[in-house]
Amino acid sequence: MCTVPPQIQAQCSESISLIAAVDFPSKWDNLLPELVQKFNSPDPSVVQGVLLTANSIIKRFRYVQRSDALYSDILYVLERLQAPLLTLFKTTGKAVEAYANDASQLKPRLAALRSMCRIFYSLNWQDLPEYFEDHMGEWMEEFAKYLQYTNPLLTDEDEETEPSPIDVLQAAIVENLNLYANKDEEPFLPFLPNFTSLVWHRLLQVSAYPKHDTL
Repeated sequence: MCTVPPQIQAQCSESISLIAAVDFPSKWDNLLPELVQKFNSPDPSVVQGVLLTANSIIKRFRYVQRSDALYSDILYVLERLQAPLLTLFKTTGKAVEAYANDASQLKPRLAALRSMCRIFYSLNWQDLPEYFEDHMGEWMEEFAKYLQYTNPLLTDEDEETEPSPIDVLQAAIVENLNLYANKDEEPFLPFLPNFTSLVWHRLLQVSAYPKHDTL
């Protein structure tokens, strides 16, 4: 599944999420470890494939009422995913820097960063996990970097409707920041002034084209 075209990847991920809604994690306890193992793949399409699958599985943590069963599942996922996710975010960021002049290498890696942001959102939706609190500085440093990220190779000024890979990544980061701000979590408060400035500055730069509607 990890090497098929993006459209097929999305269909496969959705199918897995439907099965996982019933069987994961109690009857499918090898799924997440196998996905995390593929984080080390040198092929960005493989990494993006497993991230899409992981996201499709755990996005059910959002917008649902708290329960003991739900928190048990969240804890199971956190114990196996939280540390590898941060490591992958950082290593992918280093690859983005290394391939700054190669659009074909940049696009899948920015897409992977965006997928990781959506996983971040799902894992933090119910409550602020202890690991994310302890490593908030590292996450916020990465988020701040990408709110300021520019690359003319990935930006088409004449495009009006289709957001760039940078646009969709930044929109996902802003959603994460908004989630933390709405929770009024004390550990996030020291970061709030800087992000308020960064987001405001970014919004002043966006156009009126539909491609920037989400951001």
